[in-house]
Formats: sequence, structure tokens, C-alpha cells
Amino acid sequence: MNKLLTLTLAVAMLTSLMGFAAAQTIDKPTTSSTSNRGKPTKEQMTGKVLEVNNQAKTFTVTAKGKAVVFSGANLAKLPKVGEVVDITYTETPGGGPLNSINLNSSRSNIY
Repeated sequence: MNKLLTLTLAVAMLTSLMGFAAAQTIDKPTTSSTSNRGKPTKEQMTGKVLEVNNQAKTFTVTAKGKAVVFSGANLAKLPKVGEVVDITYTETPGGGPLNSINLNSSRSNIY
């Protein structure tokens, strides 16, 4: 009888400790524009093209009520004004135009 009581208490303690361990939250590091290896992270945005500057190879897109300037230096061609586009981009250190990596016409009409 004494061994049964000891075994029951041991199982109960083990179960409660496992419950505490499972309930702990793990803090994730905050995401930034660069990963651990120093490479910029890719992000995506859908928006409507407001303005295109062919000389500077930049274009302005409005998304969620904000105007955002992108560099189109890496693109084969710049988008047209009024076009709704999906843009894959990386952030520029120093707050300059965002570097667009890929540009596709969007099937979405929500921007």
C-alpha cells in the first residue's frame, strides 16, 4: 500500500511539472529587415501604381492608404500608372526606396 501511494504521488508530481513546462511561453526575437545571416528578408505588398519615374527608375504604389516608393532598378520593366501589382521587395538601409525584386500584375482588387 505504501509503494502504491508513493508511485501515485510521483506520477502526480511529474504530471504537474510537465504541465508547467508546457505552459511556459517562449519569447520569439522581433523580426527585422535582416535575418540572422545579414541577408534582407523578402516581403510582399499589393497596391495600385500612382506614379512612375522612368529616369530615376522608381515608382510609387498606394497600399492600405499609404504611398510607398519602390526602386525598379532590378526589374526588366517598370509598371504602368493605374496598374494593380503584387510586389516582392526588401527594405533599403537608410530609409531610401524599397528594392523591388519581383513585380506581377495582381488578380486582387483590394489594395
